[in-house]
Amino acid sequence: VVFGLALVGGFLAYRARVAILLARERERLRIAMDLHDELGRGLGMSQPAVSQHLKVLRDAGLVASTRAGRRRIYRLQPEGLKAVFAWVQDFEDFWSERLDALDALLRSWLPRQRWFPVKSAHFSFEPVGRVRLDGGPGAGTPETGALLEVLLLAVTYPTADGNRTDVVQVPLSFRALPLAGAGAALLGEIPTDGTNPEQGWIYDGVHDPAFIAAWLELMRGRAATADGTAAGHLVDSDYRLPFATGKVRVLSGEQSNSSVIVDDGGSAAILKFFRVLSEGQNPEVEIGAALTAGRTVEVPATLGWVTGEWTGSDGAAAARGELAVAHEFLAGGLDAWRLAVDAASTGTDFTAEARALGVATATVHRRLAEALGTAAESVPGGDIAPGVAQRVRQSWAEAGAAV
Repeated sequence: VVFGLALVGGFLAYRARVAILLARERERLRIAMDLHDELGRGLGMSQPAVSQHLKVLRDAGLVASTRAGRRRIYRLQPEGLKAVFAWVQDFEDFWSERLDALDALLRSWLPRQRWFPVKSAHFSFEPVGRVRLDGGPGAGTPETGALLEVLLLAVTYPTADGNRTDVVQVPLSFRALPLAGAGAALLGEIPTDGTNPEQGWIYDGVHDPAFIAAWLELMRGRAATADGTAAGHLVDSDYRLPFATGKVRVLSGEQSNSSVIVDDGGSAAILKFFRVLSEGQNPEVEIGAALTAGRTVEVPATLGWVTGEWTGSDGAAAARGELAVAHEFLAGGLDAWRLAVDAASTGTDFTAEARALGVATATVHRRLAEALGTAAESVPGGDIAPGVAQRVRQSWAEAGAAV
């Protein structure tokens, strides 16, 4: 119920507001201003922040308030909540039916993807989040266009050290009619009469230009999705985020991400979707944004990113992390390691290039120190050995048979 409530419009897009409602239910529909401090401490919020959320709930018709001297008494509005909980029931019924239809398709499709952490049928999954995107002008109408969303799945599977659970991101495009040129990205079909995208052709969303356009618009507008489960961020820089109206190309061969090159003729970017998610700030996003803000030209600029929310491992607290990041795309760029290997194989002098690479690396490190500061190493090197050993065992258990 809490997860469903958190998706009901912008007024319940914040889990704090859901918690406030539940707190009021425990107080039997009555709370006064002198309880703000207690409620705020429980939510990790200040009294003004609690008051602001209460105002939003009041404006949405979910609570009512009256003054009693210097106090303000809040009560739940049963009629307003009745509509909310009816929506929750509809959502749960819809979600159950959708997952039943998708289950077989995902179980067959997921292990065949390079980025999926399991290469066998020995895994289970459950939904821990969902992001519904605005289809935008590229998607057409719901009847003839696309429904665009992201499933966040907690995937549990056996490893050499016991069961492991990863949260994976599965962008999906539901099409009422086949998407031209995207046959290789098709997950499967659900019988349809050709008018309902909910029951039609289901594609890996990163191959759908409408999905890419919607994702870029989140960043460009620094906007949140209508359900409040994802938000876009844009870096202030001299670089322009391209529009997905021109060439869109998905790169192949990546192990843990999916990258899409978007080029509108005036600007180009590589949009990277993190397929296996981590809670907290992604170092690639944090470091890239800091370097771009410092106008570091030695590395591609970071243009923007999208953060998302899902149910945490404890089943209650929300987990947040980065879902995708957009970088400046350098057409014709060459990999320094490949250049060095080629020079070694042909006996070509690489001294000047190596020095230039060292200078660029030193510049990047200096800019990072300026932007993020420095600190003494707090974890002795020996302490990381068990973690490294565990990762090696897990990787060998998953890939050793192919070596």
